[in-house]
Amino acid sequence: MLGQAAQRIVLATLLVVSSLVVVTVAPASAETVVVSCSGVCGSWQVQDSRHVLGARCFYTSQGFGWLYRISVRPPVVYGRYHISTTVRWRFVIEQTYSTGWLHDYTSSYQSAQADLTTSASLGHGFSWRAWANFPKGPLAYRVIVEMQWQQNGSTEGYAKVRYNWYLTKSDGGAAKPSPGSCANTFD
Repeated sequence: MLGQAAQRIVLATLLVVSSLVVVTVAPASAETVVVSCSGVCGSWQVQDSRHVLGARCFYTSQGFGWLYRISVRPPVVYGRYHISTTVRWRFVIEQTYSTGWLHDYTSSYQSAQADLTTSASLGHGFSWRAWANFPKGPLAYRVIVEMQWQQNGSTEGYAKVRYNWYLTKSDGGAAKPSPGSCANTFD
């Protein structure tokens, strides 16, 4: 009897440990919302999934394949009012070493006009933006997208998301989706 009880405890422990391992796997879903809205925001959405990737990572084809550029897809942002007002976005690049994620770069804002029914989006006031990478030390990079809503020159609202899907591509090589971040090297 005691042997069966011990087996049940071991089995239960294994089930608990295996469920914890599943929880700690890198993100495989769409974007992570960091700030859904601070202040007064309009509607917004980002395209970040395994099939429509939020950012593209480009690598050299010489030797090891170092990351040299990240291109970032803009969000879709609607205004807060029936009349057109300014909406804008920028991106932040974070890098990780063994100590965690650190700020590396912040782009300038890209601005456009939007209202309740007409968004600013890719090809409609917003365009892809890029960051060129030169350092070779960090392990990986990830993208944060920040959006703002303005009225009469003042910021009324703010939202922030982290992209979780990246298209990795070496010069002349095949592209593949990558969850979580852009690795510093391409294998």
